[in-house]
Amino acid sequence: MKFYNREIELKLLDKTRKIAFNNHSQMTVLTGRRRIGKTKLILKSCEETPTVYFFVGRSNEAQLCSQFAIASKETAYFCKRRYTNRSF
Repeated sequence: MKFYNREIELKLLDKTRKIAFNNHSQMTVLTGRRRIGKTKLILKSCEETPTVYFFVGRSNEAQLCSQFAIASKETAYFCKRRYTNRSF
Protein backbone atom coordinates (compact mmCIF):
# COMPACT_ATOMS: atom_id res chain seq x y z
CA MET A 1 0.00 0.00 0.00
CA LYS A 2 1.32 3.42 -0.92
CA PHE A 3 1.02 6.28 1.51
CA TYR A 4 0.01 9.53 -0.08
CA ASN A 5 0.47 12.73 1.89
CA ARG A 6 1.36 10.82 5.08
CA GLU A 7 4.94 12.03 5.44
CA ILE A 8 4.06 14.48 8.22
CA GLU A 9 2.21 11.79 10.20
CA LEU A 10 5.05 9.28 9.75
CA LYS A 11 7.62 11.87 10.89
CA LEU A 12 5.52 12.73 13.93
CA LEU A 13 5.18 9.07 14.89
CA ASP A 14 8.94 8.59 14.39
CA LYS A 15 9.68 11.61 16.59
CA THR A 16 7.36 10.25 19.29
CA ARG A 17 9.07 6.85 19.13
CA LYS A 18 12.55 8.40 19.44
CA ILE A 19 11.47 10.37 22.51
CA ALA A 20 10.06 7.20 24.06
CA PHE A 21 13.21 5.18 23.33
CA ASN A 22 15.63 7.86 24.52
CA ASN A 23 13.85 9.47 27.47
CA HIS A 24 10.94 7.50 28.83
CA SER A 25 8.19 5.15 27.83
CA GLN A 26 5.26 6.65 26.03
CA MET A 27 1.93 5.38 24.80
CA THR A 28 0.52 6.61 21.51
CA VAL A 29 -3.19 6.57 20.73
CA LEU A 30 -4.31 7.07 17.15
CA THR A 31 -7.92 8.03 16.51
CA GLY A 32 -9.96 9.08 13.51
CA ARG A 33 -12.84 8.23 11.22
CA ARG A 34 -13.14 4.65 10.10
CA ARG A 35 -11.48 3.36 6.91
CA ILE A 36 -8.94 6.17 6.46
CA GLY A 37 -5.82 4.05 7.02
CA LYS A 38 -5.07 4.43 10.74
CA THR A 39 -4.00 0.81 11.19
CA LYS A 40 -1.85 0.78 8.05
CA LEU A 41 -0.23 4.06 9.10
CA ILE A 42 0.72 2.81 12.55
CA LEU A 43 1.95 -0.55 11.22
CA LYS A 44 4.05 1.23 8.58
CA SER A 45 5.60 3.48 11.22
CA CYS A 46 6.53 0.45 13.37
CA GLU A 47 8.03 -1.75 10.65
CA GLU A 48 11.66 -1.66 11.76
CA THR A 49 11.40 -0.98 15.48
CA PRO A 50 10.64 -3.11 18.52
CA THR A 51 7.12 -1.91 19.23
CA VAL A 52 4.13 -3.44 20.94
CA TYR A 53 1.10 -2.90 18.70
CA PHE A 54 -2.06 -3.67 20.60
CA PHE A 55 -5.51 -3.21 19.10
CA VAL A 56 -8.16 -2.51 21.73
CA GLY A 57 -11.53 -3.81 20.68
CA ARG A 58 -14.71 -4.27 22.63
CA SER A 59 -13.65 -6.58 25.39
CA ASN A 60 -13.65 -6.70 29.17
CA GLU A 61 -10.69 -5.51 31.22
CA ALA A 62 -9.47 -8.99 32.17
CA GLN A 63 -9.38 -10.12 28.53
CA LEU A 64 -7.60 -6.92 27.45
CA CYS A 65 -4.96 -7.32 30.17
CA SER A 66 -4.38 -10.94 29.17
CA GLN A 67 -4.12 -10.07 25.47
CA PHE A 68 -1.76 -7.17 26.21
CA ALA A 69 0.49 -9.44 28.29
CA ILE A 70 0.67 -11.94 25.41
CA ALA A 71 1.43 -9.20 22.86
CA SER A 72 4.17 -7.79 25.10
CA LYS A 73 5.79 -11.19 25.61
CA GLU A 74 5.71 -11.93 21.87
CA THR A 75 7.31 -8.57 21.08
CA ALA A 76 9.97 -9.03 23.77
CA TYR A 77 10.80 -12.51 22.44
CA PHE A 78 11.00 -11.20 18.86
CA CYS A 79 13.27 -8.32 19.91
CA LYS A 80 15.53 -10.57 21.95
CA ARG A 81 15.96 -12.99 19.04
CA ARG A 82 16.35 -10.27 16.45
CA TYR A 83 18.76 -8.01 18.29
CA THR A 84 20.91 -10.56 20.15
CA ASN A 85 21.65 -12.62 17.04
CA ARG A 86 22.94 -9.65 15.09
CA SER A 87 26.51 -9.65 13.89
CA PHE A 88 28.09 -6.21 13.95
